[in-house]
Amino acid sequence: MAKTAAPKVANATVISSTDGNQPAYEQALLTGKLLVRKWWKNTNSDKEQISVQFQQEVPRKNTSSATDVSSLVADAQGISNKARPTAIFSFKAEIAENILGSSEGDCIEEGNEIFFGKVLFPNAKMVGIQVIQTFSPNEFKSDHQPVINPLTGEIKAFFGRPVYQHEELIAGEGSFTPMTAADAEEINEAESFN
Repeated sequence: MAKTAAPKVANATVISSTDGNQPAYEQALLTGKLLVRKWWKNTNSDKEQISVQFQQEVPRKNTSSATDVSSLVADAQGISNKARPTAIFSFKAEIAENILGSSEGDCIEEGNEIFFGKVLFPNAKMVGIQVIQTFSPNEFKSDHQPVINPLTGEIKAFFGRPVYQHEELIAGEGSFTPMTAADAEEINEAESFN
């Protein structure tokens, strides 16, 4: 896919790189707002559609589980207690092209315009990415892989069952809710009664 720089339009926000070490897109992610990462023609649809990939930096919910990154572990290990999930949403081509200026492009490359996700959802008060973890893989994604524990590199599992992460765009604040041992025990017990 050929990269196309995002055009300069009224809906775009330009964030200048004030420090030469941190690209503008990275600075925009630090705001915690939903960003457009890239977009392309959706070849899986028989309608004129454009797929838009969004990204957002969201805090991980603090848990008591040793396998989740809590703020204490993050501080002790010098790692971030925030996640940067992505979610894809399909738009009618005419709508996306009118706002983004083209049928294909990205906001990642330095110098390209940065679009906050809200510009594509003018009627929503807030838009964010919700991340949840369950025992079920995504039925529409044949290659959905289990969660890997960032501290150990091992597959996250409870009761011998792998945990899967799901990201979706929601009309609300972005959030990240990892599965904890208590959650897994509750699900395991409920399923054993069925």
